[in-house]
Amino acid sequence: VDGKNVKWISFSFDTKRESWINILNKERFEWPQVSNLKSNREDSTFKAFQLRWIPAFFVIDPEGTIVGSAITANGLRHVIENMGDFGIKN
Repeated sequence: VDGKNVKWISFSFDTKRESWINILNKERFEWPQVSNLKSNREDSTFKAFQLRWIPAFFVIDPEGTIVGSAITANGLRHVIENMGDFGIKN
């Protein structure tokens, strides 16, 4: 992937605001962070994307459809290397 069309976003399933803020302050992520402060079973994002496990990497196309997923960095690399299978330019 050339990096020009890749966007990173993280979803947190922390249920306590203080815990979530502490990790944000500690890690200083350079990409958007989202939390509804609900457990994964209650979170609308988790439900909308029909997520089955966390943590995980998901490749989401511009229309919002999950086109690939992995639970390891090497698995994510494999998904990205094969994005042509989904009609997505990498």
